[in-house]
Amino acid sequence: MAGLNINSTTITGYDTSYNLKINNGSVDCLQVDTTDRTLLPNQPAFIAGSNNTTNPTNFTANTWNIIPCNVTSLNVGLCYNTSTYKFTAPVTGTYIFIGCLYIQSVDNSYYLYPLFSVNSSSATRHPTTTAYRVRGRDTSYDDGQIQEVYSLVAGDFVQFLCYTINVSTYYPQYSYFAGCLIG
Repeated sequence: MAGLNINSTTITGYDTSYNLKINNGSVDCLQVDTTDRTLLPNQPAFIAGSNNTTNPTNFTANTWNIIPCNVTSLNVGLCYNTSTYKFTAPVTGTYIFIGCLYIQSVDNSYYLYPLFSVNSSSATRHPTTTAYRVRGRDTSYDDGQIQEVYSLVAGDFVQFLCYTINVSTYYPQYSYFAGCLIG
């Protein structure tokens, strides 16, 4: 019979669906199923988007614009705030974030710079000092998608931002911001 071995004492449970299940009395904290898959049902995670499906908005040129994701389809631990558009790390650890946005420029000569801001700083946390850049192509519509892994301290917050060099129209229904604790 499978179980947890502590100092040569094997502790076994009665649930045949799991090899190991740790519960704090009311919530399952860790599960290892019978095929040895580890499940962390309370791992902080979120997927946020917009409930604005019809009205595009204008981005201000030459400034960092916050991507306003005001609804969630997943918000484990309630770490994403739909009013401030911030994810706040509940514990110190390594997190992955993904962001996608869709904009239209007034002409084809523009760039958009999607970026994750940590604690209100637009200074990037990757090896170079250059933010990601997506160049407008042969049409005036463009999308930007980024992924980043950050080491955060409990209480750090992350927002999804975009910088454009001219006035651009943002389409919230095609944008999202997501993230989770990975270790």
